[in-house]
This record gives sequence, C-alpha cells and structure tokens, in this order.
Amino acid sequence: MRAEALLDRAVSQTTADLYALSAAIRAAEHRGLSDAERVELQARFEPLAVTAGALADVEGRLDESGLELDAFIDLVSSEMPADSLSRRTWDWVKVWAADPDLIRGEDEVKLRRFWAARVVGLLRRFDALGRMLSDESAIEQGLDEAVLRVASWLATEYKQPTPA
Repeated sequence: MRAEALLDRAVSQTTADLYALSAAIRAAEHRGLSDAERVELQARFEPLAVTAGALADVEGRLDESGLELDAFIDLVSSEMPADSLSRRTWDWVKVWAADPDLIRGEDEVKLRRFWAARVVGLLRRFDALGRMLSDESAIEQGLDEAVLRVASWLATEYKQPTPA
C-alpha cells in the first residue's frame, strides 16, 4: 500500500506539472514563440522528464536489447531516479507481483507484462515530447496539445490514483 501511495503521488504530481507546462507553452505560442522562449520551455521540460524517469532514445535501446518489455524495464530501472514516476511504478509492480495470493508464473507474469507496457508507453511519450521541444518547427504545431494528451493519458490510461 505504501508503494502504491508513493506511485499515486508521483502520477498526480507529474500530471499537474504537465498541465502547467502546457499552459506555459500555450501562453508562449499565443504571442509567437521566440528562440529564448523555446530554450526556456526546453529547460522547464528537462526536470519534468527526469521526474518521470524518461530515458534517452528509449525506442532504439528497446529495439537493440531484443528483450521482452518487462525484462527491458528490469534492465533499465536502475538508470531511473528512485523517486521518478517510472521507477516508482516498477517498484510497485515488483511488490505487487510478490503477493502470495497471486499464482506464481501466471498472475505475476501477466501483471509484469501489463505494467511494463505502461512504463514503456510513458518512456516513449516523454521521449517524443523531448524531441518535439527540440524541433523548432514542431513547437508551432500544437506542442501544448501534445503535452495535454500525455497528461490526460497519465490520469486515465496509465494509473488513476486511488483514494486514500
């Protein structure tokens, strides 16, 4: 329960940070985005990506590893900050997979696969946002909406925080 509470706080905080970033992008785009504003938005995104546990070139690394998603997450989880959303998610999954009420080799495998896909989805989305922010032409093409889509996905598809 403690691991899930930590995860829920991370989901809520990351979602709130994404909404704030989207509002800042929208305000900057409204006036027309200068190079200085673009650099400022990139600087604002970087700590958010770290907080989410984003990895550089996640797609290439995943393809190169040839591993199943859960084995890949096991491999790279040590690279994620301990308090990051992706790491907290995987820590929670490992605790849950060790539940003695689960059927060993069946329920735990399904659980790990399900959540590994979610964690990889999170990593892919943050990687894509980072690339969009660094691409000058993409900034003018609805970056604020792209950030909102990730925030919405987190709150609805990734993990809905459970009531205390």
